[in-house]
Amino acid sequence: MRYIFRPALDFLRWDLRATLAVILALAVLVGWSLAQTPLYVFDFGTASGSELASGAIHVKGALTTYPTVGVKLTYGWQTTAVQEFSNKNVSDLLNRDYNGSSGANQFKISGLEAGVYDVKFVVGDPANKLATRIQLGAQAVDVVADKKIRSVVLTHEVKSGDMSIGFSSADGATNWGVNAISITPDTGGAPQPSFKMSLTPATQTIKAGGVAAYMVGLTPIDNYAAKVNLSISGLVSGIAAEFVPAQITAAGSSELRLKTSGGTAPTTYEFLVTATGADDANVVQNGIVKLIVRSGGTSLPVDGEDVIDDSTTLPDEDEIEASIPSRTEAEVKQDFAQVDEFVEEYQEKVIAQKKDIKFIEGISAELYGVPILPELPAAKTPFETALQNLVQSGLIQSTIDNAPPAPTEPTYDQESWWQRFKKTLFPPAF
Repeated sequence: MRYIFRPALDFLRWDLRATLAVILALAVLVGWSLAQTPLYVFDFGTASGSELASGAIHVKGALTTYPTVGVKLTYGWQTTAVQEFSNKNVSDLLNRDYNGSSGANQFKISGLEAGVYDVKFVVGDPANKLATRIQLGAQAVDVVADKKIRSVVLTHEVKSGDMSIGFSSADGATNWGVNAISITPDTGGAPQPSFKMSLTPATQTIKAGGVAAYMVGLTPIDNYAAKVNLSISGLVSGIAAEFVPAQITAAGSSELRLKTSGGTAPTTYEFLVTATGADDANVVQNGIVKLIVRSGGTSLPVDGEDVIDDSTTLPDEDEIEASIPSRTEAEVKQDFAQVDEFVEEYQEKVIAQKKDIKFIEGISAELYGVPILPELPAAKTPFETALQNLVQSGLIQSTIDNAPPAPTEPTYDQESWWQRFKKTLFPPAF
């Protein structure tokens, strides 16, 4: 009896296994489809709604500035310095039009949930060349699309709900552009390793014929370990650049030297410094350095060179003002009090005090009271008074010093001092 139902049981078992396999496959396909479906798609185009891709968020160039409030997100360009472009020959509405410019701009998105996202950028125009440098957090990448459509994906972690994306020209001459941005939750985890670049100082001032030095520093992110190549663009005649060294690690530094000649025009120059990772991700970081050249210069030895011109740098007014720390009123008063205290201490050491002056005056008075000549007896007659006046005036002493020797006279003990003095002045006649 059991053999009669066995084929039916085998059929049911096979059918059950097949049904479970189909259900599992469908679940995987649905999950994969949901994971790959972007949460948000931004279509950068013109003001015309007919060119908007279905389900996308419309960005209308200068008409869409931050904060443009949408259903879930707040977004927009930071400035109105952006234009709209469209190519009617492109059938794909997402790729047909784009926003772009020659100057840098930033697109900001607010309201995202915290997490890691894959951000896809579409760049290109079949009729024109676009050179777009995209800066997302610590990552930067150049997308050069010469009459074609290209795309690139960057992984970015959102912590505060905001995402700011910088756009600029990749070569400093060709316009940049962006057709679309798609934001999809990343299922792979943390962002790819990268690095940050710093340029110190941002501005140098030298005389024509001198050399300006800048420090290029790199900081690795998420254990970035590849070598990094340094380059510079925007150089003009009369200015040469050198990186020492030209390749460094993501935790290293290099010195950028800009050498001018005596004929370099005195003006302000700006140069784009690019750090490119030597890895598959091709991580790129960019920065701007400014060089102010003054006319004239003297030769001075610097950095082991034989003789180079004066490379003394002078900060501009903005740098001086930025370097001055802000002070509270209490701090200012404390500073003035310290200055007053220093002045008082200095005066006590250098300037005579009142007690010292009184002491000096006392000594002077005592010296003034000391008689220069022996004290004379009181005059008894007008003649003696006149003689005392002559003594005090110094005429008597001068006469005595210049008079010829007087004849020797006998000394009489009974004669007074005035009698002896008068005999000295008026010797007796013979």
